[in-house]
Amino acid sequence: MIHKAIMFLFLVVLAAGLVHGAQQVKVTVAKANVRADADSGAAVIGTATRDDVFTVLEKNGAWYKIALPVESASEPQFGFINEIVVAVVKADKEVKKPAIVKKTAEQVPELEEKALPRKKIKVHAKQDWEPEEKLFSGLSLKFGLMTSPQGGNFGDKWIMGIAYDKGLNRYLSLGLEFQPYLRSYSSTSIPDASLSLIGAHVFINVKAGANMGQFVPFLKFWKPYFSLGFGGAFESRKIKYQALSDSVFKSYFAWHWMLGSEFVIKKVDLIFEYQTIKVSVPNVDPDFFTHFLLLGVRF
Repeated sequence: MIHKAIMFLFLVVLAAGLVHGAQQVKVTVAKANVRADADSGAAVIGTATRDDVFTVLEKNGAWYKIALPVESASEPQFGFINEIVVAVVKADKEVKKPAIVKKTAEQVPELEEKALPRKKIKVHAKQDWEPEEKLFSGLSLKFGLMTSPQGGNFGDKWIMGIAYDKGLNRYLSLGLEFQPYLRSYSSTSIPDASLSLIGAHVFINVKAGANMGQFVPFLKFWKPYFSLGFGGAFESRKIKYQALSDSVFKSYFAWHWMLGSEFVIKKVDLIFEYQTIKVSVPNVDPDFFTHFLLLGVRF
């Protein structure tokens, strides 16, 4: 008699909920845990299967308190199911009636346990050639020989390059380059006169290049580039002739361009570079470019 009364009461409550538009949820995974409390650590009192529909008694955070079909007073009248494994449905929609929730000691490995947020994550396929960082970004040190055709006062000299490039994107960078140099040589216009130079070039550079692995996968270590820069040349020149000496400081507008290649060796890039310079004053650097060949590294 008690059993029949409980079943009748449950059906009345369920029917009243449907009439008044009680909220219902439908299971959207193969199997879902029904727990004794609104906690992922609570005991599992049973499982529900895909498309089972339950009447919601209340919402507690990420958990729905749902009415359970029962056969005796000893069985749980309600349980809790996580919102990530169900979807809200209309009460007047035809749905699959839930089977009796079977008690089990095992938990179903499902999304509920991970409590993953409902957010779509875009995954971009990464190609083998794609670099982890911007191609031309970081500090580089270079050293090389600068040569000129006959007639230029700049002549031959060893030169150093210290540059920092900031990657604007994968293929383009903006940088600053400082090139100090020191030279001593004999004058061709004044016999027995010697000259010594301490100078430097300062350039703002724009560099563009690519990783060849984009086109040929096994060449992903090779990064050719082209660069163009504008700046100034600063020079302190000391002339000695017999017992006389004189010092002069001069500055000039200058610009240069470069063709180079970087070869990736673990975390360091090896640099091979051809570079030219043009200075604005014709009597200092007549109508030709000075030429550099440099070897360096980028960190």
